[in-house]
Amino acid sequence: MSSIETKHSILIQTIKNLEQFESNELQFIQDFFEFVSVGRSHHLVAYKSRTKYIYFINKGFVRLYLPIKDKEHTRFIARSGSFIAAFPYFINQKESLEVVETITDCELLRISRNDF
Repeated sequence: MSSIETKHSILIQTIKNLEQFESNELQFIQDFFEFVSVGRSHHLVAYKSRTKYIYFINKGFVRLYLPIKDKEHTRFIARSGSFIAAFPYFINQKESLEVVETITDCELLRISRNDF
C-alpha cells in the first residue's frame, strides 16, 4: 500500500461503509482528494471568505462556529472519519458567516468545489 493509499484509507473505509464501489471507482474518488496537514487553531474557512473545499478529517478535531457580537458560538465539532465544511456557503459560493477551525493538529483530505 502506497503512502497516498495510506493517507486515504480512512476515507475509503468510510465510503465503503456507505456504498459498494469497485476498486477502480474508489481509486478514481481518492484521486480528487488532496492531503493537507495543519496545526491547531488554523482557519480552514475564515469569516467572510469563500469556501473552497470540503474537508475529510483523517486525524484530529475541527469545529464550526459562528462569531456573533464578539462571542464564538460553536455549532459543531467533527472528529476523525468526518466531513466538515461551511456547507451552505460552499454550495452557494457566498461569503461565509461561519468559521471552520482546527482545535488540534490535523491531518485532512480536501476536495475542491470543482472536483466535488
